[in-house]
Amino acid sequence: MGTHFNWSPCTGCACLNHNLQSHDFPPDRHSLKDPNLARLAGSNDRPLEGEVATLQAMIASYEADIRDLDAEESRLVQFINNMKDRISRAEKNVDALRQERQSISDAIIERKRILNPVRCLPAEILLRIFRLTTIFPIPWSLPETVEEEGWDIHPPKSMLWTIEGVCKQWNTVVFSFSELWSSINIIITDDNFGDTARGTAYSRLLDIPSLDLTLPSLNELCIFPTNIVAMEHYQGLDLFRCPNLRFMHVIDVVAPLLYFELPWTQITTFTSDSALYSEHPSGPNPQTCLLVMQKLTQLEECHLRLELETPPEDWAGEVLPVVCSDLRVLALSSWGFEEHLPLKELVDELVTPSLTQFQVVCCRNYRQRESEETFTAIRGLLERSGPPRITTLHFDHGCALQEDLLQVLKTCPTLEDIHLTDIDNGAISDETLLQLTLKVDGTTPLVPRLHTLHISGVMLFNVQIFVDMVESRWTLAHAQSPPVRRLGEVKLCRFLDSEDSDEPDEDEVERITVLSTLDVCREQGMDVTLGTKVQE
Repeated sequence: MGTHFNWSPCTGCACLNHNLQSHDFPPDRHSLKDPNLARLAGSNDRPLEGEVATLQAMIASYEADIRDLDAEESRLVQFINNMKDRISRAEKNVDALRQERQSISDAIIERKRILNPVRCLPAEILLRIFRLTTIFPIPWSLPETVEEEGWDIHPPKSMLWTIEGVCKQWNTVVFSFSELWSSINIIITDDNFGDTARGTAYSRLLDIPSLDLTLPSLNELCIFPTNIVAMEHYQGLDLFRCPNLRFMHVIDVVAPLLYFELPWTQITTFTSDSALYSEHPSGPNPQTCLLVMQKLTQLEECHLRLELETPPEDWAGEVLPVVCSDLRVLALSSWGFEEHLPLKELVDELVTPSLTQFQVVCCRNYRQRESEETFTAIRGLLERSGPPRITTLHFDHGCALQEDLLQVLKTCPTLEDIHLTDIDNGAISDETLLQLTLKVDGTTPLVPRLHTLHISGVMLFNVQIFVDMVESRWTLAHAQSPPVRRLGEVKLCRFLDSEDSDEPDEDEVERITVLSTLDVCREQGMDVTLGTKVQE
């Protein structure tokens, strides 16, 4: 494109348009240099006729100079105004150039967009990209402080509806792959489901038949009511048909079987979580959980958080214990309430012959640990569930009798991953550690597949016996018959009282020295982590 804006300053030109003459006026050029005239200026004497003529000639010359200065000033003012006009026109030209530049840049972007390789992406690649835009389930988290109640909820926007409106190709891809719609978040707020909104919608839809909704691709559903009390007024809600539903999450739902009509028997993964509220329970009690697990005949993975025990009058002749034949993963947690042991109540009525992973986190909101009765119930569950398959056992923030723990280790030789964290001082004894120590006298080793061992809490056992046990499972594993799996990861965190943390006594110094001998195992490849924690 050509341009008419080709002005540039002249060089070597002396005209007033391009070369302004500098005016340098000496400060004493109008002083009286004649001594006689200077004398008259400082006295009141009468000037002579010759002096009068000289002075009048000077005045006439000065008046001519003033007229010349006025004319020069007028020309310069006109020149300045002319330059201002030129500057104004030049600024307008600069703006026009910038606008034209932006217009050309936009044209380049538009044409590059047509050449964008995204237009050539196959539908399968677009599917993978679009799948990353779906967020399920709705992100939520518990408040950071105990004083806050409820949940911190961060509902995402429905990106699929935005994507399908971009272009015809994207619309086709979004609606051609049903798996994009296999997980759906339904957000119900006061804005879209309050009394006013529902009343307006109802008045518009009086003549429209009720919607018979089927979601054939839906395999994961999350139900998260924001008004727990209001849910008590609803029973048997038939939301939609979902013949492919497999994963079910409920948050703050006290009685899911009572509230919702869903294909419970086909669900394989069930999660029930609840926040802690001061005025009312928000999650199911053990009886409700047992009924749900009994209903879910294909249940393979279950995550439950409990609060209170079941009131005695609520038991109504349920068939107990509940046998979950296919359950492989069971994760339990609880909110702590004084004299309530909901975990024990639930575990006492379960049989899980296929269980491989069992995780229990007790009363996370209490400083006081769970009663040893709960771990006794865990022992009972593992014993009555038949030949053990369990490989992972995690138990956190609870008490345990040493005979119960030792019996679990004897009952479950398949254990590979054991976490006993934030436990009391009576759980692990010297005898238990001696039983875990490998020997070369032909004694049958305990838990021969053990690979990961995490222990934390109040420790009263002899640390030398602990070190001997760890070293034996590292150095003597190959010498066993049949061979024993080598211990690969050890984490030990000893809880100390605050008064013992500042100045370690001689016994503590000795314990630290003994534990440091495990550095040899660390250098040889074992993952060893040793630490302490000060109890508040």
